[in-house]
Amino acid sequence: MKKQMTSLLALALLAGAKPAAAQVQVAIDSNLITFEQAPFIHNDLTLVPMREIFTELGAEIAWDPPTQTVTATKDSVTIQLKIGSSYALKNFQQVSLDTPAMIRHGRTFVPLRFIGESLGATVGWDGPSRTVQITSEQLKAEQDVTPALSFDQAVQWAVANAHTVKMAEQDIERKELNREDASSKIDFIPINEGNGPDEAAVRSAWRSLLTADMNLQLSKKEIEVTQDQVTYRVKQAYQDILVKENDVRNKEEALEVARMEERATLAKAQIGKVSEVDKNRVIKATVEAEKNWQLSKTALQEAQGKLNTLMGKTKSTVYKLADQPLTHEIEAIDIDYHVAKILSSSPTIWRLEKQVELAKLGVTLFSWNAGQNYQIAEMDVTQAQATLAENKKQQEESLRTAYASLKQLEEQVQLRKLTLETAEEQVRVAQSKFDRGLITALEVKKEQTSLNQRKRELEELAIRIDQALFTLHKPWAS
Repeated sequence: MKKQMTSLLALALLAGAKPAAAQVQVAIDSNLITFEQAPFIHNDLTLVPMREIFTELGAEIAWDPPTQTVTATKDSVTIQLKIGSSYALKNFQQVSLDTPAMIRHGRTFVPLRFIGESLGATVGWDGPSRTVQITSEQLKAEQDVTPALSFDQAVQWAVANAHTVKMAEQDIERKELNREDASSKIDFIPINEGNGPDEAAVRSAWRSLLTADMNLQLSKKEIEVTQDQVTYRVKQAYQDILVKENDVRNKEEALEVARMEERATLAKAQIGKVSEVDKNRVIKATVEAEKNWQLSKTALQEAQGKLNTLMGKTKSTVYKLADQPLTHEIEAIDIDYHVAKILSSSPTIWRLEKQVELAKLGVTLFSWNAGQNYQIAEMDVTQAQATLAENKKQQEESLRTAYASLKQLEEQVQLRKLTLETAEEQVRVAQSKFDRGLITALEVKKEQTSLNQRKRELEELAIRIDQALFTLHKPWAS
């Protein structure tokens, strides 16, 4: 009987027992991750192992035992997390935690939401399978539907859309008809000087044909010039977007600093360590930083619209620009050789040389006793030669000036690199002081912001060099 009661009690306990909850799983980009210590639920919040997940997301992890601080770095992002703290630091800006980080079985666990706020990942929770779904920033970028736009594609669309190019193409057709018309009026090719009105008419018709032929060749050259001009305008518009994007980042970081300063000032004001005047000044600075950030975003939209207009695309379309000048090095140029090369290929110089040839032909085929003035024909040659010489001189001076300006840009790059090295050292020093509790996160953030701005200044110098090189090789484009 006793044995039977024991069996019944065991069955009752089994029937009333709740099944053990399944372990929490983590999947990054749909791939399940294996952990030495599994994620768990704490106070209705999911806590996940920091090291394994951050490593999978491409971050490097460092642990400082004395301060019990974890540091994660990836690209330009630095995350600092102290065990037991209610906040973490992302690039030295506070990020609140749903619950403090904790150590369990020798592993650091952090709240699930912190993953998304730290390295740009998207975090989701699948209840039925008890799985944390993490989508990395890299996969999000791959899945981003925003179309990428290369510089070559932008030029292709702009050339196809350009009214000036279409007009230049029509001008070639017109000049071909003019040449055919001039050719139909030639009965024979005159040689040397003539005499009388009839021979003057023949020579005039021959000169008209040669002029029409020159205009046709010039039109074919002009369409290349027009395409180069469109290309340069696209380069300016395309790279202006890159500059405006940098300005948005600069203004955004300045706003982050202003907000940190405001929080610190308001905290001091509560304990009477900041005057009302200083508090209002800091608040006003934050409002101004917010305004500047919004203005920079508006300027970026305008720059994007300008490029879209050149390409014949909807003004509101947003593209991810795929190309950015990265080199700051300028190739060695023999400026004397370069000047001679550019002058020999310049459409303007070619046209003026042809005009000299036509003026000389006017002397060679001069018709006497036809109401023409031989002295004027000779003066036409002299004037055409003078115009050609002056234009060559001006273009040579312009090219040498452009090259000198380019070398000055190169010198600026070297100076900016030194400034960048100084800024990097200042960040390292600030970080060291912060680790020892000597300065605040705000002071480190200011140094990091300054460093980021120095890097962007170098990027913008690369853009200026790229545009200067283009006009040095194709001066007619600008």
